[in-house]
Amino acid sequence: MQNAEIGEFILEVNGKKFTLLPSLRNMAKIASSKEIIDIYKSIHDEFKADWYRLSLARDVLFACSDSADIDKYLVQCRGVKPHLNKRCISINDQVIVAAALMRHGVAGVNRPTHAGSKKSKGKSSDEFNVNKIVSDAMIHFGLSKSDALDLTMSEFC
Repeated sequence: MQNAEIGEFILEVNGKKFTLLPSLRNMAKIASSKEIIDIYKSIHDEFKADWYRLSLARDVLFACSDSADIDKYLVQCRGVKPHLNKRCISINDQVIVAAALMRHGVAGVNRPTHAGSKKSKGKSSDEFNVNKIVSDAMIHFGLSKSDALDLTMSEFC
């Protein structure tokens, strides 16, 4: 289940539900402003090793979850070999959901509002500065710092 407008996911594993939200606050938990761009690229790169993408996906899911209990349902990598158990979310699902969270949390995903809308031709960046985005949200939208940190990039855009 997903709120497509902002990228919120609800994962249900063995009857337990976890809300995953790619807010600016949660994106900042993952890595520094420069490292998060590399993580974003790597998690979407199908030519990167599966164990590496899985390791990144685990970090993203853990950072975006509303409960630390999700940790026991995530596949762990020991070296380059995944460690599976019956309760785990599949490797493929972990990577797919984490990639979607990163798209909503870092790049922002928006649909055109009307038929004549054109896709923005934004520029790429080598840094994801959460503090700048939060400041912009506070100034332009009149939000408190806490409310601005709770936005996803999809909401911000």
